[in-house]
Amino acid sequence: MAIRVRGQIDDYYSPGARRMGMRCTLLKRGETALATIAAVLAAVVGIFPSEALAAWIAVLTTLAAALAAAGRYEYQQIEFMRTADELERLLAWQASTGASGDDEFVAACERVISIQNEGWMAALTTEDESRDRS
Repeated sequence: MAIRVRGQIDDYYSPGARRMGMRCTLLKRGETALATIAAVLAAVVGIFPSEALAAWIAVLTTLAAALAAAGRYEYQQIEFMRTADELERLLAWQASTGASGDDEFVAACERVISIQNEGWMAALTTEDESRDRS
């Protein structure tokens, strides 16, 4: 069982956390870039009035806001990291007690993974409900 748990940590949760972290970084950089371009464009339009350029300010700020709202990657990163840490703690507990194939260890690992899965389901349900309202 410990080998399976180690595989979950090393092959799923830790890489998933890194992947979500990279996506968060890209989204935040994109948001910052778009907001900066919109601010510069607003300054240009203030000096040289142009309806066409003014319209792009709204487009850029809307895109920046959309990227900011894509915070689900940050939530997923935290959940993956939390699950990996909790499984690491359980592995350390198993190693310190010398239990192998212990029912309590298996149940604890299943509980940790189940909590992570329930978090996903709750987040997806909340997203679906908020989309249905709009």
